[in-house]
Amino acid sequence: MKKVSLVLGVLFLMTLALSSCKKEYTCTCTMSGVSTDFTIAKTTKSDAKTKCESLNVVGVTTGCALK
Repeated sequence: MKKVSLVLGVLFLMTLALSSCKKEYTCTCTMSGVSTDFTIAKTTKSDAKTKCESLNVVGVTTGCALK
């Protein structure tokens, strides 16, 4: 019984740790002096940063940053 409880506890903690990594992030881009926010849902911080930086368009946006 103790082994089952231990295994279930470890599985619960692993599930909690993995699910808490995916969140909703906001990417703010400035285009022609106007700031616009974009929501990037259910992703990790590093993936959200990559997606946010990919929104930069040369000559149009002056920068996109993750909040």
